[in-house]
Amino acid sequence: MPHTAEYYLERLAEGSITPEEWNALQTLLSAAENDAAFAEVLDRQLQQKAAAPGHYPQAVQHIQQGLAARIAAERSTTQVTPVKRLTPRRWMAAAAMVLAALAGTWLLLPRKATQPGQPVAARTPQLAPGINGALLTLADGKQVMLDTIKNGVVALQGGAEVRVVNGALVYENTGTGLAYNTISTPKGREYHIILPDGTGVWLNAASSIRYPIAFTAKERRIQITGEAYIQVAADARKPFYVATPLSQIQVLGTAFNINAYEDEGAEVTTLANGKIQVTGNTLVNGNVLPVTLLPGQAAWCRQKELRVTEGDVEKALAWKNGIFSFQDADIPTVMRQLARWYNVEVKYEGQIPARTFEGEIGRTLRLDQVLRILTKTGIHYEIDGNIVTIQP
Repeated sequence: MPHTAEYYLERLAEGSITPEEWNALQTLLSAAENDAAFAEVLDRQLQQKAAAPGHYPQAVQHIQQGLAARIAAERSTTQVTPVKRLTPRRWMAAAAMVLAALAGTWLLLPRKATQPGQPVAARTPQLAPGINGALLTLADGKQVMLDTIKNGVVALQGGAEVRVVNGALVYENTGTGLAYNTISTPKGREYHIILPDGTGVWLNAASSIRYPIAFTAKERRIQITGEAYIQVAADARKPFYVATPLSQIQVLGTAFNINAYEDEGAEVTTLANGKIQVTGNTLVNGNVLPVTLLPGQAAWCRQKELRVTEGDVEKALAWKNGIFSFQDADIPTVMRQLARWYNVEVKYEGQIPARTFEGEIGRTLRLDQVLRILTKTGIHYEIDGNIVTIQP
């Protein structure tokens, strides 16, 4: 049930706001017509709670000042110099950091005056964010669209029962036949699967997984394209292997994220916990020796290149937690993520603006709300159907 702005800001100041409430607050903040109302609420909170222990009046004051600047910019015809950053990272760490993130949003992104030819938000198609859904391809080639199935048996194969439970695909009554299923998420979809051994797999948009209906061999092997977060069920007797277009990953029992989109230029495997080995499919300096990852590390794999770096688990898992997370991301990097989630095609006119972004945006926002944020940084765009054209 939607709440008032005062409710969300109260929860924010207390440090008890949930991710769902944060997304709702972001939606409210994205509308210019709410500026004056938020400024009034913040002014009241600042007076009432400035001296209260556990609150952060300084951060609240920064937000208040940022809103005042934004309202003034709205009334002015003076152009604002584009900025390079969206919002600070890691807003969920503590209430102070949440408030700082919110302050950064409004202080760094004052609204620009509308220029001739620049799209007006009211005329922007309100493309909805992605939803839960996928296409299941059974061993016999039969296909089942999972978008609208909430609960119930989907198929019986080789003794295995394939069932949807609360929007996730679950394999029960382990079968014995050697057969493979494939689940594919098109753009604008994500899905959760429980494999026959209890391993959980979360697929991001434009991704796929191929797996047996029963792990009857001495090894458990699956194939992944796109992006997936995997929580492997521990079984020391049956090592778990993940094949991607560029690498092989061996695990015993762990949780990790794989980003293996072909258009990203490199595969990145980030380890959340446990221990894994990553081996490139192509020779690296004449060798195919694996690299071992410890929690918090990442393996970068390109053609003939495999290296270990410090990873960012929070950033790697942001998509699974309902967030776009950018860190020094250029415009093509940002737009690739948006294209997958909102099922749009992105084109560019002229030279791509040389800007980078850092911050987080909720994946529950509509595309028009996200693009409205980008316009505040000096990015221009046009939408024709499902084609977004970025302009200098």
